[in-house]
Amino acid sequence: MGSLFHLPVLNNVDIKELIILMKRKKITIFATSLNSKKYLNELHCSTKIAFIIGNESNGVKIETEKLANTSFKIPMYGKAESLNVAVAASIIMYEVTKNKQYMQI
Repeated sequence: MGSLFHLPVLNNVDIKELIILMKRKKITIFATSLNSKKYLNELHCSTKIAFIIGNESNGVKIETEKLANTSFKIPMYGKAESLNVAVAASIIMYEVTKNKQYMQI
């Protein structure tokens, strides 16, 4: 509860410049993509990671996805076509942290 107040929030940034900066700082960048052959549960996450999550209707821009270290998708069952971005982000954060004792940002 209240974690939002402890996270760095950036506004009006150039995504390409931000990704280049994060890579220089040895942060692994993962992007969501329905075209990926890799699934969320197959990711090997280091301690320094960032996720790029696109919106429900358009996803991550191809140019941005290409800048990521790797792309992945969340397994979908049944006839659902997409997930709301907040739901997708929640699933991703849960999966990444579920086997970690404690993660510090």
